[in-house]
Amino acid sequence: MHSRETIGLEEARGALDAILAAHAEAADERPIAVAVVDDAGELLAFARSGPGNPLSGSVAIAKAYSAARTRSETAELGARLAQMGVGIGDLADARLTTLQGGVPLHGATGACVGAIGVSGLAATEDEALARRGVVFVGG
Repeated sequence: MHSRETIGLEEARGALDAILAAHAEAADERPIAVAVVDDAGELLAFARSGPGNPLSGSVAIAKAYSAARTRSETAELGARLAQMGVGIGDLADARLTTLQGGVPLHGATGACVGAIGVSGLAATEDEALARRGVVFVGG
């Protein structure tokens, strides 16, 4: 039987809570959406901080999915594809995005165990908040 290292529900909820707390501590009233996925990109935890743009939820999930499936930050993926002259559509997965704000989570062995996606703010702010969850998980 093959076993894989992946994030659990408790860690996913903890990362999500850490991000929402960091956003609240910043006294930023702009609504955000946060998604945490396992190593295969399947959704484990999701929350919105307020009634923002409904699209931000889908984008947060896509960012987390993309970071988990490609084992890289979404901004890095975009840069790498651009350098190769390849479009995101060439990867044959309509759920992938290169929008900044998706970061992978790494376990003790260095393997990707999941990912976090944040949406609703400027791209660099989304990524910075996602990193708060990475710090919580220890990746």
